[in-house]
Amino acid sequence: MKILFVIHSLNAGGAQRVMTILANSLLYRGHNVHIVTISADMNRAFTLKDGIGVLALPETSGSQLRKTSKRIKALNRIFRSESPDVIISFVDKTNILTLMASKKIKAKMIISERVDPALYSIARIWRILRRLYYPKADKLIIQTKRARDSFKYMAEDKISIIPNPVIMEDTSGTDNFIPPAGPYICAAGRLTKQKGFDLLIKAFSQLSSDFSHWNCVIMGEGEERKRLEGLAKELKVTKKVFLPGNVSTPQAIMGSCRIFILSSRFEGFPNVLLEAMAAGAPVIAFDCPSGPREIIEDGHNGMLVPQEDVGRLTRAMNSLAGNEGRSRALGEEAKKSILNRYDLEKVTNIWEKMLCSIIGG
Repeated sequence: MKILFVIHSLNAGGAQRVMTILANSLLYRGHNVHIVTISADMNRAFTLKDGIGVLALPETSGSQLRKTSKRIKALNRIFRSESPDVIISFVDKTNILTLMASKKIKAKMIISERVDPALYSIARIWRILRRLYYPKADKLIIQTKRARDSFKYMAEDKISIIPNPVIMEDTSGTDNFIPPAGPYICAAGRLTKQKGFDLLIKAFSQLSSDFSHWNCVIMGEGEERKRLEGLAKELKVTKKVFLPGNVSTPQAIMGSCRIFILSSRFEGFPNVLLEAMAAGAPVIAFDCPSGPREIIEDGHNGMLVPQEDVGRLTRAMNSLAGNEGRSRALGEEAKKSILNRYDLEKVTNIWEKMLCSIIGG
């Protein structure tokens, strides 16, 4: 089967990571895999296996409308020249451009939303185009049951729920960050308001004096860095909150932490939570929309606390920090449950079965 993925870029991001993992897995199974990026930027945050062809649309100039028109035409040319059996697009605007470029293309069209549209907003014109063009796709892939409610305008049999896969990274190499000595709380993600790291820093600053020797490590980079650094200074925890940026082997850092926190205000399907649990970290997550409740069985393989409730988060952190036996048991159950439900082979099987059913092979 010839598969052509379309994504905005191959830079750092959850969608890029999932697409890269899936592309590598499908190539390993003998499929012909190619990737097209809307951006001309050829930087890659994740490793692609040899044999995966990558094409980037050329730089465009002019008004936004003119740029969009050029991109649609360039995509159409690639689709016609590559003649794939199926085209798989990731993320809203790229999905729309891909569908607009599919005129007179025989390939089956699959689009994938990575965040429930009810949780974030895009420009009105894109919302109109999404509603107009999404029903033209052969299949829409979402990650959670909750997200289905945002696509009531699509036929139910055109929607499939497929979770993200989790893989264990190679942690044998030397990392560019050495975590602080002693116990530490860990979090990871883009430094944006969505990820709620300001809420985590506030909760951490209120930890019991019994845990004054603990530290907090927040891995990732983004526009909120200065604000988070300022907050840590304001709360007098600057020497205990580490913001190392992007690290080489984040799962190694997660696996060594005493508690992993998902402090997001909202999510699509949090890859980082899967990765932390797969690494055996005891996790506490805000019960935010959407994803954590479908991954965590509260009290069994992790803990859920009410969304954006800093006080409850602090109390949960105190309870785990003071009970190492329970913390260890949660981590062990987290690893077992995640590897059982979200193993790469199992998720690839779901994708492959769906692809074969669509193209009739």
